[in-house]
Amino acid sequence: MSFQPGNAYFENQILTASPERLQFVLLDAALKSARKAEDFLMAEAPVQAGVELAFAESILADMLGSMRIDLAPALVEKAGAVYIYMLKCLCDAHLTDDLRALRNAIRVLEVEHETWRMASQKHVESDHRPPAPHMSLDGAPAAYQGGLTLEA
Repeated sequence: MSFQPGNAYFENQILTASPERLQFVLLDAALKSARKAEDFLMAEAPVQAGVELAFAESILADMLGSMRIDLAPALVEKAGAVYIYMLKCLCDAHLTDDLRALRNAIRVLEVEHETWRMASQKHVESDHRPPAPHMSLDGAPAAYQGGLTLEA
């Protein structure tokens, strides 16, 4: 799923996404951009790499800035340290064309990306469970129709 201005399908996907899915989409964009930057650095195209790195940096900086320390101080402190590390590696790569720093960022981004992929998938699965046998499809209690059939 790549962003294209005016893409109604993409816009609808973002506007209706769960927080887990949004986190995944952002990390996906940052990871793709970081990988492109790696390709550009290997091809000795530092200007194009810089564009990709700046994009990945802006995503991670926004994600870091949106963390709510008031809601979960210990969790934000730990997660924030990971995002600061990734951001530092990307900035180092951007300033010095350091492939090693970029690869360190990519390695951590891949883990974070996979974590949020699984979290968003788990959220989707939990939202689409069939209703309990004693509930109607609209969530209201259904009339009991239990008992065993002859086939049982």
